[in-house]
Amino acid sequence: MVRDLLIHLATSESGFVSTLRRMSTGEGGVPADFDPNRWNAGQLRRRNDMPPEQLRSELESAHQEMLALLDSLDDAALDHRGHLSSGDEGSTEDNFRLVAAHKRGHTADIQAALSENTPRNTPSPSGRGDLRQTGPGTGEAVE
Repeated sequence: MVRDLLIHLATSESGFVSTLRRMSTGEGGVPADFDPNRWNAGQLRRRNDMPPEQLRSELESAHQEMLALLDSLDDAALDHRGHLSSGDEGSTEDNFRLVAAHKRGHTADIQAALSENTPRNTPSPSGRGDLRQTGPGTGEAVE
C-alpha cells in the first residue's frame, strides 16, 4: 500500500504541475472527460518496478517545481479557471488547494499504514518494554 501511494503521489505531483501551469496561463485544466482512476491505474502499471528512491526523488523534484510555479504567479494567473481532476470547475488557486488537500490526505494514509506495521509495546531485550515510551509509566508511544 505504501509503495502504491508513493507511486501515486510522485506521478500525480508531476501531473498537477503540468495542469497548474496550463491553468495559470488560461489554457484550462484537465480534459472534461479526465478519469483519475484510469490515469492512476496506468501510472501504477508503468512505474511499479521503479525503485522507491527514484520515486521519492521524482516527488521532491515535482514538489520544488510546483513551489517555484506558485511563487511565479500573480493574482490574475491564480484566477484563471479550468476543469479540475476532481471533476469540478475551478481556478488555479482552487487547484493548488486541491493539490494540498490531496497530499495531506495521502500523507496521512502513509502514516497510518506505517504505524499499523510498527509493533507497539513490544518487550525489549532487557524486558523493560517498548523503549519508545515517554516517561515512566506514561504508556504514550513516541512517533
